[in-house]
Amino acid sequence: MTVSGSTLRVPLLVAGAVAGLVVAAGGLLEMKDTDEVRSLPAGNVARVGDTLIPAGRFEGLLDDLRADKRNPLSDEDRQFAVERLIDEELLIQRGVELGFTQDAAAVRKAIAAAVVAQVVAEASTTLPDDKVLRDFYASTQKFFTIPSRFRVRWWKLDAQQQTAVQNAADDLQKTGAEADTARLLEQHGYEMVDDLPDALLPASKLLDYLGPVLLERVIAVGAGEISQPVYADRALHVFHVIEHEPATTPAFDSIMDIVAQEYMYRAGDKALREYLGWLRERTPVVTNDTYSR
Repeated sequence: MTVSGSTLRVPLLVAGAVAGLVVAAGGLLEMKDTDEVRSLPAGNVARVGDTLIPAGRFEGLLDDLRADKRNPLSDEDRQFAVERLIDEELLIQRGVELGFTQDAAAVRKAIAAAVVAQVVAEASTTLPDDKVLRDFYASTQKFFTIPSRFRVRWWKLDAQQQTAVQNAADDLQKTGAEADTARLLEQHGYEMVDDLPDALLPASKLLDYLGPVLLERVIAVGAGEISQPVYADRALHVFHVIEHEPATTPAFDSIMDIVAQEYMYRAGDKALREYLGWLRERTPVVTNDTYSR
């Protein structure tokens, strides 16, 4: 477990009641029996009960300390790191003793997240070669495709105003400029819908504003063109597609890093699903159907 610089003080707060014992334990390692110290396997900085604290965890904590200090680390800093790791292990062991690993939601989530992180990390340590990435890109091009985007003006008319409908439809055949269109539609009672952003939007975002029927009409209108009035939701709608950017798929070389990230993400996800499958196969699971209905 790596302790970040911002959380180094947390064990002190949590274990404030035993602060005096921590101070008194400055010579903790030195006070141990010589034979017991000698029995500590190489590559470990301490043993707490039956649990070894590996040097890698110690070095990680030193890195966090260096990030918080301007001066080089002293012997006191190194001793501080050892003691913090011992404090942490003592608290963890006590938490297990109290049943926190079984009952505390935050602890359970942290443990599950740590296992997930380990499984995913092990599956994502080796970047595949160029051919594997290119094959992955070729088989998933749709994922990397940038969707079409539209910039649209939208006018709306109460459908009960039937006298204006055919007149507007006829007049729209003759107009060309957007300013003329706006003025003409306003003359026939249409109002511009201000809620629609004046920006290039993908179809998925336009769907939130227009719904599927009106979106289909917008997609059918070419760039610079104005739609004929379309009836939907008890109103008539006219659209001017000011700008349309077609969907594009970037070349592999221009997004190679993104392709690699997605490949590694999917590799980690696949490894996690397989790992969970393995856990389910080796562990008997019985469920109460009352809670799954």
